[in-house]
Amino acid sequence: MPRNKNTRVLALDPGTRETGYAVLTSRYDLITWGIKTFRRRKEPHKMLKEARDTIERIIDVEKPDVLAIETTFRGRWRNISRLEVLVEEFMDLGKKKRLKVYGFSPLTVKRVICGNGRATKRRLSKIVTQKYFPSLKRYYRYKHTYSRRHWQHAFDAVAIGLTYFRLRRE
Repeated sequence: MPRNKNTRVLALDPGTRETGYAVLTSRYDLITWGIKTFRRRKEPHKMLKEARDTIERIIDVEKPDVLAIETTFRGRWRNISRLEVLVEEFMDLGKKKRLKVYGFSPLTVKRVICGNGRATKRRLSKIVTQKYFPSLKRYYRYKHTYSRRHWQHAFDAVAIGLTYFRLRRE
């Protein structure tokens, strides 16, 4: 891509219940961000279809050039295989839509944004608000644990987008 093009990145923090998303430009402008919540369903294929359709609508509306996504790591969560499938679905969708697709591990995102791969999600949110987007401070300061956890997905998506721009100099 040419250097003078203002690259648009759709950054995703995938989750089986909530997926955080953010659209940023190469000038560190935050175009939009938020969380998409998926209804709890017993059938995983219905949740995957709903998630895929939701992200496809975001791609069609926002018209990004790049998809940056947080990849999974092996953990002890019972939904990890479902999450891995979801990440693959989103990556396949990005390729189908002819986007450049990049995956970043949580460790990489924390190392690039916080300078420490073991930083907490709360620390990551604080740095995103202090260093890059002070206007997001009101979402960082929620007192209720549920609200903080809910918005954390969106902060993670913003951090993933920033990681793309910090690591992929165009």
